[in-house]
Amino acid sequence: MKTFYASSPRPLVAALLLAAVGPALAQAPVITSVVPMANARAVAPNSAVTVNFSPPLTAASAGALKVFSSQRGGLRTRGATPATVNGSALSFAPTTYPYMPGETVRYTVTTAAAGSGGAMAQSRVGQFTAAVGGTGTGSNFSLPSANAQVATNYYPSSVALGDIDGDGDLDFVTANNGTTSIPGSVSLGFNNGSGVFSRGSDVAIGLICYGVALGDLDGDGDLDLLIANQEQNGTVSVRLNNGNGTFVAPSSTPEVTVSSYPGSVIVGDVDGNGDLDLLTAATINTYGTNSGNTVSVRLNNGAGVFTTPTRNPEVTFSKDITGLALGDVDSDGDFDLLTTNYRSSAAAMSVRLNDGQGSFTASTLYPDLVIPAYSGGVVLGDVDGDGDLDALTGATESAFLWLNDGQGNFSGSIPSNEIYIGSIYISNVVLGDMDGDGDLDLIGTTLITGVRYPGARNGHVRICFNNGQGNFASPTSASHFSTNSDFSTSTALGDIDGDGDLDFVVANYQGFTVSVHLNSSGPLATATGRTAAALSAFPNPARGAATVTGATPNAPLTILDAVGRALLTATTDATGTARLPLEGLPAGVYLVRCGEQVRRLTVE
Repeated sequence: MKTFYASSPRPLVAALLLAAVGPALAQAPVITSVVPMANARAVAPNSAVTVNFSPPLTAASAGALKVFSSQRGGLRTRGATPATVNGSALSFAPTTYPYMPGETVRYTVTTAAAGSGGAMAQSRVGQFTAAVGGTGTGSNFSLPSANAQVATNYYPSSVALGDIDGDGDLDFVTANNGTTSIPGSVSLGFNNGSGVFSRGSDVAIGLICYGVALGDLDGDGDLDLLIANQEQNGTVSVRLNNGNGTFVAPSSTPEVTVSSYPGSVIVGDVDGNGDLDLLTAATINTYGTNSGNTVSVRLNNGAGVFTTPTRNPEVTFSKDITGLALGDVDSDGDFDLLTTNYRSSAAAMSVRLNDGQGSFTASTLYPDLVIPAYSGGVVLGDVDGDGDLDALTGATESAFLWLNDGQGNFSGSIPSNEIYIGSIYISNVVLGDMDGDGDLDLIGTTLITGVRYPGARNGHVRICFNNGQGNFASPTSASHFSTNSDFSTSTALGDIDGDGDLDFVVANYQGFTVSVHLNSSGPLATATGRTAAALSAFPNPARGAATVTGATPNAPLTILDAVGRALLTATTDATGTARLPLEGLPAGVYLVRCGEQVRRLTVE
């Protein structure tokens, strides 16, 4: 595990030297630690975000911490639930309601954090993943009681999940291309809480809608819409939520000008000022006449109004862009940009590092890594548990794993880093803990068009289980699932039915539907080197004590918190059994580890 510092250890050393001189030389605050640890992958959904400083903060620093939920409530540090200052600690606890299982939570500490010696010099951003619960194993998915295929408008190309109507469950939105006679739009699917969706009124856009993203753009506590419109006069449409799932165009700049033919769109605070900015990738257009090799960066003023930055508003690449992702890959406290690119049978993953102000430049050592053949998207997550963000990229029939050294230098040796998924054309790759063992599994969406295989229903979602160390098993018959539709293009993960585990929805481009799949209990699938399936803890959830069985006999056993700290140790007996006293442990989600075996334990 990496120790969390500010941009480097130097500011902390300087702070200690100044303190030694005496109180006459007051210094600006420096971050000494953040809990949960950056990029943690199984944080208890009710965990507080706590940023520790040296020296103490002023009371006015409470506004410096911005915590964003990606699936429910948007900006959490607002209104009746602000962050609080207690001496040197700045923190927010999600007491009103917890984070959604498996969602990515992002935070910004702005330069509004101040002490007696002035304001913090540089903002810091980070992220973590909320832990999942439930009984889902990732190897058995059922259909909802109704509407397993939810109709959308014509040609849905992407899908996202989020609570858009404020009732506490996850709804879906799709970006629909439309036709020459039916304009593009966004379809809304409202959830009844059990995974049964009813279609609402479409949000009219009138252009070829291609990519969609949800985020609290105006900081009012709900999820707004961004839509990338694949037109020659490139735009991203902004539609603000009134809190109940009704979306309206803002009075200022409802259509943000970007490069021609934008495809995917993502959000993140790239300039560290506490609001969500947008990035969108130009793509090869439907007719193949556009060179889609730029990412447009547009900065938010905090009210959902986006403007073009003065420096590097268009980030240029040598090949056409097929996917993009944001994350702090070099551990310096800002979000960097990764893309997958393809042209003339040559593909690459490109790394562009952020200077903290939203200006991206090529990584010095490894700006571009070669990917065999077609590239189909990129996703970031800590797959090997070392505290930094690794990358996975989709390809023709496989995904490729690129491990990070913590400084944004990615390594991977082809073909040893290849994860075979199967089918033809990986259209989308995502990460999530599908089997509830505390690590991130790989989910690939595969497509085959009805034009190429007339009458075929070949779209599939395939799950590659992680053994916790970044070793992924290729899908088996128990871990790939038909979407019952052609040309499946996009998958989104979330707890759709409210049982604590991760389900998924899929946008089916030629079927004009969203497929709904609910994670259920069933036999655990296994990954290469995976022994966690034998380890069991009961009762689970537990109170007071729990018994562990199926562990290695006469071996040490440890309970870890979401940050990876050892809280309790025991030794198993000759049968691989141990009793764990839980008194004194706060309610939350923990990991029980014995060697390479891991099991999630919920304490009430």
